[in-house]
Amino acid sequence: MGCAASFPQQTEPLETCEDEEDLDDRRRLSAARRGTDTEVIIAPGQLIFGNVPRQQRDGSEQLLYTAEQAQGRRLPFHPSDSLPLLTGECLSSDNGVLKFVGKSVMRSFFSSTFTDTEWERNVFLDDCVPFLRLLARKLGLDFQVSEMRWGIQDVTSSEHKVVKVCREELQRCLRESIGVSFIGILSEKYGYRPFPAVIDQTLLSSLRQQLLCFEDEEAMKAVQLIDEWFELDTNAIPAVFRLQPVHSKIPAYIDKRNDALHAEAQAEWWNQCFEPMQAQL
Repeated sequence: MGCAASFPQQTEPLETCEDEEDLDDRRRLSAARRGTDTEVIIAPGQLIFGNVPRQQRDGSEQLLYTAEQAQGRRLPFHPSDSLPLLTGECLSSDNGVLKFVGKSVMRSFFSSTFTDTEWERNVFLDDCVPFLRLLARKLGLDFQVSEMRWGIQDVTSSEHKVVKVCREELQRCLRESIGVSFIGILSEKYGYRPFPAVIDQTLLSSLRQQLLCFEDEEAMKAVQLIDEWFELDTNAIPAVFRLQPVHSKIPAYIDKRNDALHAEAQAEWWNQCFEPMQAQL
């Protein structure tokens, strides 16, 4: 999964909708300033496909019609149908009859590295998802997308629970979806690879000792940060070191009353604390 230095605040993971105003506010990009003070906003899908919605483009109308005709004719679900369902085939290959699977929700966790797949991600959300929701409705299904860019609060990031939240949401998709439960876009980046927030005492002590043997500036900086940010918990059996919440030492990390201070706090954690420890651990 991708990661940026901050995560936009939202109380729940976004289930992508077709509301144009919502799409404008959340995901449309600035294309250019054409010599005026007016910012020209163009959606990525619009640049690629023009102003014609996907449901009106070649092939899509026929697919919607076939789905609508098949909605009322369901076949019993057989275990041999599992593989086609996992690859997104909800219609039988012969007569376009919808397979009955006992569920009506197709919920997918959408994941990609944020910075190098921004346009691809936005095209999928702006252009593909509204069509897929419409297609699913005609099949008697509810297509949902868990889009975690808008579901991670700063306090969740501060308490190092991003991976936990994403895994829980993925498990929800696996549990609730009739088939496709994960959609990923892969490019050239590894994305977010955090070190564990809880590390066995013996292991971290050993790693710290090895860093001391290097005696270079980067290793010594990492040792100082480890000593500052990891706190020994002897109540756990066996004892562990726990990474402290970011806001416990950098309060402005979750305080958005001052945008400049908030941005400085975010940069301080990711650039001056997280990355040096990440590189050495």
